[in-house]
Amino acid sequence: MISNKLYTIGYGNKTSIEMFDLLEKYGIEKLVDIRSIPYSKYRPEFNKNRLALSAKLVGIEYIYKGDELGGKTNLNYEDLRIQPLYLSGIKYLIELLEAGYNIAIMCCEADYNNCHRYSLVGEDIFQLGYEVTHIGKKGESIPHKRLF
Repeated sequence: MISNKLYTIGYGNKTSIEMFDLLEKYGIEKLVDIRSIPYSKYRPEFNKNRLALSAKLVGIEYIYKGDELGGKTNLNYEDLRIQPLYLSGIKYLIELLEAGYNIAIMCCEADYNNCHRYSLVGEDIFQLGYEVTHIGKKGESIPHKRLF
C-alpha cells in the first residue's frame, strides 16, 4: 500500500515522550527533522543525537534533512524552491511516500501556520498532489489548506 500523506509536527512545549506518543498514534515510521539547526538550547531532548536515539527506542527511524529542507536561509522561499539542494530534499520525501512509508516532517515551531513545514515544504508536497496533514498543538489532525 502506497502512502500519499505527509504529516507535519512541531514539538513546541511538548516533551519528547508526548511527541513520540503522537507519532505512534498516527503510525509514523520515519521522522524527518527539517530544522536548519537541529539543536535546542532549552530542550536538549530534541538535540539531533538524543532525538535519533529516542526515536530508535520507539521503533521510528530518525532522518535529518535540515540541510536540504531547513527554513532558516538567506533566500526567500521562492528562490529556495528552485535550489538543487532543496529540490533533492523534496524528491527524497516523495520517494519515501511512494515507497509507502508513513512519514512526518518535524520542526520546533508548535503552530504549523508560523512554520516553513506549512508554508514551504508542506505546501510544495501538497502542490505535487500529495495529502498533507498537520498534527496540531493538541494532537489533532488538521488537513493542509492550499496557500496559492
